[in-house]
Amino acid sequence: MYAVEGALPSWTVSLIMDRPIRRSLGGWGPLVQARAAGLTTFASSPLHGGELIDLMPPELVELIRPGLSPAAACLLVAASTPSLDIIPPNSQQFRALG
Repeated sequence: MYAVEGALPSWTVSLIMDRPIRRSLGGWGPLVQARAAGLTTFASSPLHGGELIDLMPPELVELIRPGLSPAAACLLVAASTPSLDIIPPNSQQFRALG
């Protein structure tokens, strides 16, 4: 955690690694701690600059939800993560969804 003068404390959590998601599903970890502290959590780049889409094997996409595109599967995982409050849309996400 770090603080910037005049700003709210914040955590930087990368969802490219599944650890924050698994911890949140288990009811602990930085996302849950942020929620308990009254902070709002944001997913600033749920597609990790588009890199995550290329890392999604078809088997994983089918496990998440059959018939989705890799981009939609990534966004569904982010949207389903407990204690993750806001996933702001950006043009990258809209392009990825086609």
